[in-house]
Amino acid sequence: MASFNKEGSLQLDPASILPSTRRTASNLSNLLQLTLNRLRRNRWNILALPFVCLVFLWLVPLSPPLPPSYATEWGEERWLPQMAFEGNMESKEEGRFVNFAPIKEEGFNYQLQSLILQQHTAFLSNRSLAYHPYHVHDSIFPISPTHWPLKSSRIPMTALIWSVSSGFEGMFDRRRGIPLKHFQTVCGVHEIQRVELHVDMAHAGDEGQAVEMMKNMARKLEDESLGRCVEVSVNPFDRGFFESHFPEALFPSLSTSPVVKQFSFSPRVFRIINRSLELLSPGTKPYDEEIEMVKKPRRAKPWKNLLALHLRKSTDSEYCSSLGERSAPFVGFNKLPKLPGNENVPPPNGMVSAARQGLYLAKCDPPILDIIARARRLRDNHPTLSSIYILSNGDYGFVAEARKWLESDGWDRVLTSADVAYKWEDREIVEAVDTEIARRSGVFVGNGFSALSSNVALLRNADGKHTDFTQYW
Repeated sequence: MASFNKEGSLQLDPASILPSTRRTASNLSNLLQLTLNRLRRNRWNILALPFVCLVFLWLVPLSPPLPPSYATEWGEERWLPQMAFEGNMESKEEGRFVNFAPIKEEGFNYQLQSLILQQHTAFLSNRSLAYHPYHVHDSIFPISPTHWPLKSSRIPMTALIWSVSSGFEGMFDRRRGIPLKHFQTVCGVHEIQRVELHVDMAHAGDEGQAVEMMKNMARKLEDESLGRCVEVSVNPFDRGFFESHFPEALFPSLSTSPVVKQFSFSPRVFRIINRSLELLSPGTKPYDEEIEMVKKPRRAKPWKNLLALHLRKSTDSEYCSSLGERSAPFVGFNKLPKLPGNENVPPPNGMVSAARQGLYLAKCDPPILDIIARARRLRDNHPTLSSIYILSNGDYGFVAEARKWLESDGWDRVLTSADVAYKWEDREIVEAVDTEIARRSGVFVGNGFSALSSNVALLRNADGKHTDFTQYW
C-alpha cells in the first residue's frame, strides 16, 4: 500500500509490490516456455525450409546464379525404350544388369574415361550397364549450397553423352544401357550380388594379357550363377589403372569396339557448338541435333583450319613439381605410341633432378612464350591452320594474356571456351564442349597429365586421324 510519511513524502510498502512482481515474472516465464514449445514443434519445418527452397529453385530456374534443371534429360531417362517391360532383353524377367561402384574422381573427363571402360566391359558380358549421373559434388541437395555461383550436385549423363542411353548395343544383339535409377527400381536389395573385378598390374604393358584380362572380367559377369543383378563393389578403372600401361595395351581392341565407334556427345552439346560453328570452322555443316542411330562407325571429320591448345592449370601450385619428383608417366591414352611429345616421359632414371623438373614444368605448365612458339611452328608445318581454340581451366587473367599474345602473332581468330559456351546454362557442361571441339580440330596439342587430353587422344585415334596431328607440350 502507498502512504505519506511525516515529511509529506510518498512511501511504498514493499510487501504490497511483491505479488505484482511475482505475477509479472510468472507471465514472462510462461511466455518464454510457450515460445520454446512452438520452436520445438516447428524446428523440423525450419530445418527443411532451405531444402524446399533449393528444390523449388532447381525445378523452376529463374536466372543465374541458379544452374539449369536438365528437366528434359531427366525426363527422357525415365522413358527410355529399353526400360519398357515388354518381354524383351531389358524386361524384368530376362534383363541382366551390371552396376559399377561410383566414380569418385571429380571432373567430367575423369569420370568419362572410366565410364567408357565400364561400358566396354558390360558390352562384352552382354549386360545392361547401369550408368550413373555425372557426379559434380557430394551433396544431398540437387544444388550444391557450398559453391558460388551455385552448381548442380548431379547432372544427367545424357545431358553430356548420347551414346550411354541411345541403345546402340541392340544393333549388335547386346543388352542396352539403362540409368542407375532403373537398376535400383528393378533390382531388389537382396537380389543384388556383389563381385570384384581384379586388375593385375604385373601385365599392364602386354597387349595380349590386357585383352585377356578384359575377357576374364566379361566371363565373370557372364556367369549364369550370378543372376540378373550384379554390382561391382570396387571400380577397377581408377586413377592407378589409367597411370599404368593398360590403356595403351587395350587401345587396339578398344578402338574397334562399338562402344568407341558409336560414341557421341549429346544434342545439348551439339547445340552449343552449332551456335558458334561459323567462328570455329566457317562453312562446316552443323551437327544434326536429332542424332541418327546407324550401325556404321561414327567418324568426326576434322576442322582443318583449327588448332586446339589445351592449357591446363592446377589449383595446386606444387602439382607440376610433384610430378617431376616421382617421374610420373602420362595418363591414360596420352601414352599411345607415336604421338609426338610423349616419347620422353617418364625420363631416363639417370636424368639430373634440375633437368627432370624443367622437363615436367615445360610439359605440365608451359610458359606463354613456349605456347606462342609452338603454335607458330605448327602453322608453318600445317598451312591450313588459321584459327586457335584455347581449352583452359585457368583464370580469366591467364586466358586473356595467352589470347592477347596469340592474336598479336597473326592468327585470324583466337577463341576460348567462353566464346562458345557463353550462356549461363552452358557452364556446367563446358568440358564436354571442349572435348568435342578438340576432337574435331585439325591439330591438337594436349597436356599429357590430363584426362581430357587422354579422352581426346582416344577419340581422335579411333576416328583415324594421323598421329602427327595429336601432340603434347
